[in-house]
Amino acid sequence: MQRTILKAQLEQELEARSVAGGSVARIVLSDRSAIDPVAYAVLTAANEDEGRERMRTLVDTPGFQAALRWYREGTFVLFRPVPEWLVDDGVRSMDERSQTIEVYRSILRELEIPFVELGEEIKDIQARVAFAKGLINANGANTCSLETESTFFSYRVP
Repeated sequence: MQRTILKAQLEQELEARSVAGGSVARIVLSDRSAIDPVAYAVLTAANEDEGRERMRTLVDTPGFQAALRWYREGTFVLFRPVPEWLVDDGVRSMDERSQTIEVYRSILRELEIPFVELGEEIKDIQARVAFAKGLINANGANTCSLETESTFFSYRVP
């Protein structure tokens, strides 16, 4: 399943970069990244060895390797959970939040993708948006930005 999700995400990112490359603003917003299916493949593995194998299988695909170039030129923002915002929606596991963040950190570090973290220190939504916009502006006017439940990143569009 994660291969299918990865493929669909990479196709969407490619299309978004294509559109953004021809626009004046050159900014793309998305609620997912190709890191997500990799993280979930690791999280759902029976053990660490299986997790590493699953990660390698997804990361070694040509599509992911192409996207990795873009990811390394940007900065991900890893959004740590804010406890009072956590609501059991019946879909996400409430028990694995800290493990999920650790898996994202590990993947980002291993893949040499720059990232910063944001958590409880900024709870005001407008301030969080301003923080993210500041990162986009710091990377220059021609940037792409993608956001997920756990990550936000930006990178230049050629």
